[in-house]
Amino acid sequence: MGILASGVIHIINAIEDLLYIIESQDSLAISTGCDEKNYKFMKLTFPLKNGTSEVRVYNNGGACYYIDCHGNNIKSIGFNDSSLTDTEGSFHKALKALVALDRQQTSTAKNINLSIDRASFGLAEVN
Repeated sequence: MGILASGVIHIINAIEDLLYIIESQDSLAISTGCDEKNYKFMKLTFPLKNGTSEVRVYNNGGACYYIDCHGNNIKSIGFNDSSLTDTEGSFHKALKALVALDRQQTSTAKNINLSIDRASFGLAEVN
């Protein structure tokens, strides 16, 4: 069946809603590309609080990627073209998983930065 224009519009609207909710000052970047198997896709890139997300939309599904603040691809979550508008569908589940992963990165980043900052000032570690 494939993802129709209305499906792509729904994906874009869902991402824009997410950016509004997290009060992001950055916007959604839209581009196109081809993967290693020469399949064409639409790429939607947007910032989260502690990393970046990339959504690749193919003809019959897609994948969401989470890239941490160091540029490492941490996780890839696939979704299919069925039930795109359903909040319990695979796309919305993938988007929710990215947000949850971004929240986990908050505690990891804060713990690392706390140790570095304390050490740079010659302060002892606090347990």
